[in-house]
Amino acid sequence: MLRCGSSSPEGNRRWRCGAPLLALFILLVCAISPPQLQAVPFVPESSSTALLKRHYPVPVSTGVADQLATPAERVKRARAYVQYAMESKDPSFYSSARKLLAPWWDLGEVDPEIRLLRAMIKQHQHRFDEALADLTILLQHNNRHVQARISRAAVFLAAGNVRASRRDCEALALQADPVLVINCLAQSLGLMGNAAPLEKSLQQLLSRASVQGTSQYWELLNTLSELYLIQGKVGEAEEALLQLLQHQPDSRYAQEQIIHLLHAGERYVELYEFTATGNSFLMKLYRAVALTRLGRQQSNEYQALLEDIRQDKQLLEQAPPREAAKSLAQYYFFIEQDPVKAQVYAERNWRTQKTVIDALILLRIAAVDSVDSVKAWKSAAAIQDVRLDRALRAAGV
Repeated sequence: MLRCGSSSPEGNRRWRCGAPLLALFILLVCAISPPQLQAVPFVPESSSTALLKRHYPVPVSTGVADQLATPAERVKRARAYVQYAMESKDPSFYSSARKLLAPWWDLGEVDPEIRLLRAMIKQHQHRFDEALADLTILLQHNNRHVQARISRAAVFLAAGNVRASRRDCEALALQADPVLVINCLAQSLGLMGNAAPLEKSLQQLLSRASVQGTSQYWELLNTLSELYLIQGKVGEAEEALLQLLQHQPDSRYAQEQIIHLLHAGERYVELYEFTATGNSFLMKLYRAVALTRLGRQQSNEYQALLEDIRQDKQLLEQAPPREAAKSLAQYYFFIEQDPVKAQVYAERNWRTQKTVIDALILLRIAAVDSVDSVKAWKSAAAIQDVRLDRALRAAGV
C-alpha cells in the first residue's frame, strides 16, 4: 500500500500528502451542506479599515473577591475567562484565569477540568511541552475528550508538528461536530498542498445560514484567511482578516497577518493607518516602521512613539523568553538595527514555535544561517506555501 510521500511502482510518482483525508473532508462538507447552499458563493464583507469594536461581553474581575472565592468558584470563573479569551482573542483573559488557578498550577494530580484549563493557558503562553503533557494525560484517561484533542491539535500545529496535528484532527472525525472537524483538518491539510480545494469547501460552509453569526463562522473564516495566504491570494486574505477584526478586534493572529501583508507589499501609508488603530507592542513597532519608511522619523510623533516602544521593550525582556522572543527579534531588527541580537531572539523563537510567520521572520533576519533549518521543517511537514517559497527563493534557495 502506498503511503503519503511514497513512490508508485509505475512511474515513481509522489502522492500528495493527505489525499485520503481530503476525500473524507469533502464528504463531510457535502454531508452537512444542502445542495442549494453549496452553490451560494461566500463573499467577505468589504472594508477599507478594521472597525475595532467588541461584540462580546467582557467579564469584570472582582479582584479581592477572586482571591477569596471557593475552589469551585475559582474554577468556574477561570473557565469563563478562558472561554472569553477564545471568543474574543483577547489574551488578557488568560492572565486572569491563570491567577485564579494558582493553587493548582504546579500540582501533578489535579481535576481533569483544571488540567484542561491549565493546558489551554499554557498553550497561549507558548509553553507547548507543558501543555502537551497535560493534554496527553487527559487523552490517556479519555481518548474521546474532544476539547483536549482539538487543543492538542492546535498546540502541535503551533509547534510546527503539522503531521501530528493532522492525526489528532483525524481522530475527531467520528467524535465531534462535523464543522469543528472540518475546520481542524483544514488547518493542517491546507499547509500540505490542499489549500485550493479546501478553500472552496470552507466557502460553502460559510454560506450556510446555520453557521453565519455563530462562533463557528469566525473560526472557519480565520482558517479560510490562512488558506488564502498559503496560496498568495493577498486581496481575499486581507478582506477576510479585516472582517475578523470587526468581530474580534483583539485577535493577535489577524493583526499580525495584516501587518505582515502590508509590510511585505510596501504599503506603508496603509500600514501606518492600520497600526494607528491598536496599542499592542507589535502595532506600535510597525507604526514606527511605517513612519521610518515614509521619511517621518524626525517627527515628534515618531520620537514619542520610539520612547513608548522602548519602555514596552523593557517589560518584554522581563517576560518568559518563549513569550517575548518573536517581538524582541523584530524590535532589534527594525528599531535598534542590531542584526546580531535580532538573530538570537529569532532563533530562540524558532526553537519554541514553528509557523509560516515564524519562518518568514527568521528568514528575514538571518537568511544565511536559517535556510537549512526552515527547509528541513518545510520538507518534514510537506508544507506548500507561496509565502515561504518566495522567501526561500529570496534567500538563494
